[in-house]
Amino acid sequence: MNVLRRFQESLRKVRNWNQYFCLLDDMSPKDLMYAEDGFNMDLNRYIDIIPLEHSKITLTKGQTKYINANTLYPFPYILSQGPLLCTVQDHWQMIAQEKISIIVMLCSSRECSQYWPSTVGNVLVCPKYDLEVLYQSEEDHGYFIIRTFLLKDFSGKLARIIKHFNYQSWPDFGVPQTIEPFLNFVNVRTLSTSFQPFLCYTNID
Repeated sequence: MNVLRRFQESLRKVRNWNQYFCLLDDMSPKDLMYAEDGFNMDLNRYIDIIPLEHSKITLTKGQTKYINANTLYPFPYILSQGPLLCTVQDHWQMIAQEKISIIVMLCSSRECSQYWPSTVGNVLVCPKYDLEVLYQSEEDHGYFIIRTFLLKDFSGKLARIIKHFNYQSWPDFGVPQTIEPFLNFVNVRTLSTSFQPFLCYTNID
């Protein structure tokens, strides 16, 4: 319940919620044109779930500028699709670019392309962006797994610890039958940090 109270208090601090809802009515087809470009559509997991123009993330390095992700203003949150095999390197570039240190994954690795090394101690190389990801550790808590990655670039200028919170028990359809495991997961994530930018995604069928 403490988690719910803290979340409720954070919502009360946000003003002008009505304005955010009104923005939805102001959206027009032009807000989706970039995401519906022929080449970019191949980078979307689903043809009907695409980012809005006004808050989309644009990759600033490399030839690929598009990624299916939006910033959730006014919070330091980024919502994205689960990576495809062809977008794994773009996904890590976004994490590096947006200074993300927390990833919240609300599905099992069976339901989404695995974009991290297969086992602890292994390294995933992203030559497209001169990045590499070291799988440092894993903690299995039953309903969820906490992984730790070290994200580095080839030049040695970037070295960032990434915490990966993977809640594996969210069903493909509907919601969990019991709320306690998910609240425990939220509590662990909340205690880790409340201020750093974090990335969240799920598998949507």
